[in-house]
Amino acid sequence: LGTIVSLVVCLLIIVGFCMVFTNNYFYSEASVLGITGKACYPGLAIVFGGTHDVTIVLSASGSSGSVAQSFSFAFNTIGCIALLLPVLGVILGLLGNFVFKKSKLVAFISFALILAGTIMVFFVLNGYALANSTDDYKIDVGDYKWGATYIITVVCYILATLGSGFGLLTS
Repeated sequence: LGTIVSLVVCLLIIVGFCMVFTNNYFYSEASVLGITGKACYPGLAIVFGGTHDVTIVLSASGSSGSVAQSFSFAFNTIGCIALLLPVLGVILGLLGNFVFKKSKLVAFISFALILAGTIMVFFVLNGYALANSTDDYKIDVGDYKWGATYIITVVCYILATLGSGFGLLTS
């Protein structure tokens, strides 16, 4: 049972990490002069920075269209750590399960890494705001909403933390 749980934890972490490669990680909505818009931010831009296209869907009077506009994003240290800690934890957990023959210390360190990453994933948006805000332009975190793929990341990481905790108890 422990091996199956370890493999499920590994799969959940991989799925959660892969969600950063999707477009609807975070989004914001705006309405100006009867035109409503929804800007979808890609996970790679939010977490790793760089120049990326942001898809803006505009709708007015029953018709809609989309525009892709290129923006430059700063590197988000908090987001990067939040996504990489669980990956390191699951790698260490698999090593602990198959190489170190169920070492309690390795299982505890793996659980701690996955738990820390799961907690930090809730602060990805705050890290994005800190990295991209300047003295002239402050980003308001309240303007952004969780996208579907970010929610999948959070759920996968929470379930992986529970599975890793089970692995810690059974090792």
